[in-house]
Amino acid sequence: MKEEPFFLVNEFLENEKKELENIVNRLESKNFKHEERAIFLKNFTNEIFKAYKNKRTRFVKENEEDKKKLEILKLKKQKELLLLQLKQLESLDNLKEEEKVKKDLILSKLTNKALVTSSFTGTNYKINEPELNEKDIKLLNEIKKDCKEIIDDKEKLNDLIKENAKNNKINFNEEYFDKIRYYLIRDIKKFGKISPLLEDKNIKEITCNGPDMSININYQDKKDIPTNIILDSDNEINEIVIKFAELADQKINTENPFLNFRFNNLEIQATINNKFLKPKFIIVKK
Repeated sequence: MKEEPFFLVNEFLENEKKELENIVNRLESKNFKHEERAIFLKNFTNEIFKAYKNKRTRFVKENEEDKKKLEILKLKKQKELLLLQLKQLESLDNLKEEEKVKKDLILSKLTNKALVTSSFTGTNYKINEPELNEKDIKLLNEIKKDCKEIIDDKEKLNDLIKENAKNNKINFNEEYFDKIRYYLIRDIKKFGKISPLLEDKNIKEITCNGPDMSININYQDKKDIPTNIILDSDNEINEIVIKFAELADQKINTENPFLNFRFNNLEIQATINNKFLKPKFIIVKK
């Protein structure tokens, strides 16, 4: 006896069968009004999103432009502030210039004009000497070799400077003679770059701690004031110290490098350089 076939029934599929059939029919159908509504809603929604996107892009651009404008305004204000501060600094500099104590230190015996002046601001001291260009320096170096014996003879010295000026194609006049003569006397007969400092009665002390360093002074009641005078090498300092030693009639060399003596109103302590010492000096005015 044959058994009757047994069929499994999926109750879930059976229940949803009608709905599935409706979906299939809806997909197969080409023209139906409710689908048109869906398409309309879809297109409408897409357009809204596009409009929002475009508006947002414009908003971002406008914001960026506004930010740029604000940045430009800020920069303009900063510029105006900096210009104002610069003007204030210039005003302060002008006040400092006015506050400088200026003094004539060395006058020309020929023209009675100031050859060397000084200026003091309270914190800095400056010596102003006649300006030299390359041709002037070359002429000075040439003349120094030959003028030691005639340096006190103005006529012979004048002729020597005039001849060398002509050879170097330099315009020669009374002022030029005065300028070159000043440097010759400063470097040959006196004490080089520090000579003007010795002329200022308000300077109480002169200190050189070595080459390539600003020489400091005590000016009136103020101490350790830097000057614009700098000695460039050990040899330049040595030459000054040796000149002082000659005044004191003392021998100074690398084996005996120390100098300590008084000359007129000056008290001088100095050393020349050797393997163990650097050249330096202190000059105190009594």
